[in-house]
Amino acid sequence: MIKKKDKHIYFIGIGGIGMSALARISLEQGYQVSGSTLSGEESLLDSLEKLGAHLYRGHDAAYIPKDATYIVVSSSIPQDNVELVEAKKHNKVILHRSEFLDQIISGYQVIAVSGTHGKTTTTALIGHMLDVAGYDPLIVAGGIMPLYKSNVRQGHGPWAVVEADESDGTFLNLSRIDIAIVTNVEPEHMEFYGTEENLFSFFSKFLLKASQKRILGHLGTFCDGFIKQNHSIMNVVYGLQGTLRCKNVFPRAQGTQFDVHTEEPNSLVLEGLELRLQGIHNVYNALAAVAVAQALGIGVMEVRKAFSTFKSVQRRLTYTGSSHGVHILDDYAHHPTEIKAVLEALRCHNPKQKIFIIFQPHRYTRLHHLMDLFAESFGNADEVILLPVYSAGELPLEGVSSDVLFKKIQDFHKKVYIFSQWNLSLPDLCDHIVRFTTPEDLIVCCGAGDITHLAYALPEALESVFTEVKAAVNPALAWR
Repeated sequence: MIKKKDKHIYFIGIGGIGMSALARISLEQGYQVSGSTLSGEESLLDSLEKLGAHLYRGHDAAYIPKDATYIVVSSSIPQDNVELVEAKKHNKVILHRSEFLDQIISGYQVIAVSGTHGKTTTTALIGHMLDVAGYDPLIVAGGIMPLYKSNVRQGHGPWAVVEADESDGTFLNLSRIDIAIVTNVEPEHMEFYGTEENLFSFFSKFLLKASQKRILGHLGTFCDGFIKQNHSIMNVVYGLQGTLRCKNVFPRAQGTQFDVHTEEPNSLVLEGLELRLQGIHNVYNALAAVAVAQALGIGVMEVRKAFSTFKSVQRRLTYTGSSHGVHILDDYAHHPTEIKAVLEALRCHNPKQKIFIIFQPHRYTRLHHLMDLFAESFGNADEVILLPVYSAGELPLEGVSSDVLFKKIQDFHKKVYIFSQWNLSLPDLCDHIVRFTTPEDLIVCCGAGDITHLAYALPEALESVFTEVKAAVNPALAWR
């Protein structure tokens, strides 16, 4: 592992989930770290400062350290960013975050997890399994892992488990991959890939980098096409079909129970696995972990313990509170397939409750490419509430808006409503929820934007409105 205590790393956009992970690893490996950010998860930023990082809020050319060894950037940093311009002016070594990640993990054997959906949960679950099995892994995930209170677990064992972000194609910058995992491939980030053929080509190149195992989720056409063109004993396919198959899947109070079989008839591998996650999509994620366990020779008892003690990554059906029996959940789902999976999981585990989804579309380009699929994705919700598009810095596109999506959803759903920016219309939103909900109903806030803040604001905001309603009906109740 690289340990260069005299090196100074500066991160432009250190508050990003991937950048903050690299900054933490750098600090724990002895680097000097500083960086700038416009936003970010406060708990992660606080932990970086406690570890010794010097952070700036906002961007300024004066922040670039004269002694900076590397300037690390992500694809979200525009070329005219004042700090990036300053770094180029002084001939600093500029690395994309994927290139710096490659340096950081150069001393490890690498399990790299990519795919359109599920990669964060799969990364965290595999990392936890290796931890339980005594491998002392480095884990780099695209979300906060409650078990480690961070998006990183610093490890000194031989293995690193890393989430390989496919959004900009830079996951191909990983020079060493021992085990490559692709959970699934669907049209996403098409503003970068352009065509499905190009998208598939990038994922194929990623898998072909693996030196030991290529593990693929059997979802969509990519998996079959890859296997047909790249037949090898290195390939492991999991899902309802393939090398590893799930059977007898049952919802349980704390998660999901299932069996695992190999492709040979009647060849039981694991029976009655208890996973502390809801939904068939998480069973698929768990199958990827089983494939890794087989590849590394991890025992059945360790797998069972890991699955039963795993805690979901934040923003994956995270409970944020309740008000008068109405329960609020926060989820990162921002793609039609993810929305379907979340609602299916909630419906399966809560068949008698009403489910309300508050959805904030993320990026105009995504909504443009997937508008019709979004419109059809809310079938398991009793009511759909739409918020305006969270632009993530994109300029609006003509004919692409939540108003257009609202009209399309009405072709498939009877109860759909639309509100203005949630932080401006929170009282109206709460009044609506109080009118139409009953105790034990579920409200899930979905999206990759700032809707997560709504999920945490709702319990308290609803409490005030419920109290006002009680007082209006019976003034004596206002004191209770």
